Amino acid sequence: DSKNRVNNATTFIEFGNFSGKEKKASKGVIAELLIYNSVLRSKVKQAVESALALKYGITLTNKKNYLSSDKKIIFEVEDASAYVNRIAGIGKDEALELNQKQSHSTQPEGIVTIGVDEIATSNQENKSIIEDKNFLVWGDNNAPLAAGIPTENSSLPLLQRKWLIKATGEQARALSTTVQLDANAIFSDLNLDLKRYLLVIDKSGKGTFLPENLQYVPASKM
Repeated sequence: DSKNRVNNATTFIEFGNFSGKEKKASKGVIAELLIYNSVLRSKVKQAVESALALKYGITLTNKKNYLSSDKKIIFEVEDASAYVNRIAGIGKDEALELNQKQSHSTQPEGIVTIGVDEIATSNQENKSIIEDKNFLVWGDNNAPLAAGIPTENSSLPLLQRKWLIKATGEQARALSTTVQLDANAIFSDLNLDLKRYLLVIDKSGKGTFLPENLQYVPASKM
């Protein structure tokens, strides 16, 4: 369209809120800018937003599901309504140029980092491979970062904060991953006996943490 052509060699773009005579430009740092030559259809836009959210550890606030480029659900918000806080994930979607091998939520108290194989200093430094259309996406229940009271189902004082993780893709469940928690956010004293602390996994996926469904993973280092 000739009306939308850029005729000058130098062009300026400004972001912000514009209403009437008032103009408030954004003064932050922009991580990434995507420009399309047409208006995106709803689900395509949803998939693009999902990929960006996973790439930068940002939780979407529109209450829409996280979608892959082939429009498949990789995190169903309504189904996981109790665990939609600090959503983050790893995965690969070649069509959206997403290749996230390790990630954590950038929101406050986003204390969980998950990476394929070993967690490196950055996603770029992580040389592990995720096959296309495979994702691990997680969110938490927003409970306090404090120990709960032991119940009849478990004598262990589990942390009240719990996480739900969704695996999507044929190879997603077979990914070898490292889970890292920010101990500074949980413990006031870091002189801990590692043998006293375990990652407790409810293999049923129901979050009931019944003894017959549990897997215990000891901490390897602090």
